[in-house]
Amino acid sequence: MSGPGRGRWGLGDGVGEEYVMDHHQPGERQRLALMSRLLDPMHRRRIEDLGAASAGARTLEVGFGNGSMSAWLAGQVAPGGQALAVDLDLALAGA
Repeated sequence: MSGPGRGRWGLGDGVGEEYVMDHHQPGERQRLALMSRLLDPMHRRRIEDLGAASAGARTLEVGFGNGSMSAWLAGQVAPGGQALAVDLDLALAGA
């Protein structure tokens, strides 16, 4: 992605060239798993309270980390919905 005049992530603006939560740091897989165990229940409750992820809905998760919430969202919007998730680094998807 990087090249002449472009940042590490191909942004090219010189701002934010280093990914703050680099997925290649030692212990990153464990950190994301812990965050999922601690925070996913709270996030799920909030999304349910908002009614934002029901069958047929379309969702977007930016910075999905290990994908735990993305997988849950996909199950919530089925059938007929879409759960789109994006991240700069896919190294830990499904961790």
